[in-house]
Amino acid sequence: MYQRCIRIAAYTRRSSDLQNESSTVDQLAAIKRKFVGRTDVPIIHFTDEGISGSAIANRPGIRAMMAAAARGEIDLVVTEALDRLSRDQEGSAHLFKRLTYYGVGLETLSEGKISELHVGLSGTMNQLFLVELGRKTRRGLIGRVKAGFSGGGLCYGYRIADKGVLEIDGHQAGIIRRI
Repeated sequence: MYQRCIRIAAYTRRSSDLQNESSTVDQLAAIKRKFVGRTDVPIIHFTDEGISGSAIANRPGIRAMMAAAARGEIDLVVTEALDRLSRDQEGSAHLFKRLTYYGVGLETLSEGKISELHVGLSGTMNQLFLVELGRKTRRGLIGRVKAGFSGGGLCYGYRIADKGVLEIDGHQAGIIRRI
């Protein structure tokens, strides 16, 4: 498929700290296995660790990759699946459009060479996954709060005790009483 010497950028992402820490290493290894012998240049690796795929703006790895594409430093972006690039439909379309403009191809291990059709269909499915994940997360947080546990975040005057139970922080509570 790729006969000439091309510059490949591998993009990997691990969504949260709850995922296996070796996830991005495993993704990169799978990408390298697929491209061994197809190119004689090293693969440039961009990664985002423990960052959601819902927004591009807060992901330094993908921003650096896109900057390299804009500078003409890469010819092909390879990732495990489109959802590693973005789970947001607009984000997927934006990345594909910019890469196409820069003359950079996009390929995934799951879907193969990416076209507008992939971006439209996979982008829609990834967006729906995000919406459903949000619903389930909210349901779970409501259940935690009703059970007396922290729903996330920490209000001044409290600290997290064992197993997510909120307890009053005596020092901070004193400041609150003074105020």
